[in-house]
Amino acid sequence: MALKSKRKLSANRFRQRLKKSAKHPGRQELPAHLERVEQIIPCTSEQSVCGICGKEKQVIGYEASEVLDVEPAKYFVQVTSAKSELARDAKKAESVAHRFRSAS
Repeated sequence: MALKSKRKLSANRFRQRLKKSAKHPGRQELPAHLERVEQIIPCTSEQSVCGICGKEKQVIGYEASEVLDVEPAKYFVQVTSAKSELARDAKKAESVAHRFRSAS
């Protein structure tokens, strides 16, 4: 019976060591080329004040986590307008030329 308990104990120790050394396969780093959209969650006013001394706490860092997200496709209508220009003097010259053409 003592031999069985020793085997169980050594098997448990082996599992614990394996868990510590092996990384979870689903926790790979996300690709660096993807755009990062940062969202900072502020602390509440109660969390920003020390409960013991009453002084304001200082920011010492952030606990960050990254989650892969997808923004759905956006449908929109693209309107392209071509600008038409005419010089003011050219407009007058055009109307004068039109008068001469109609008079002939």
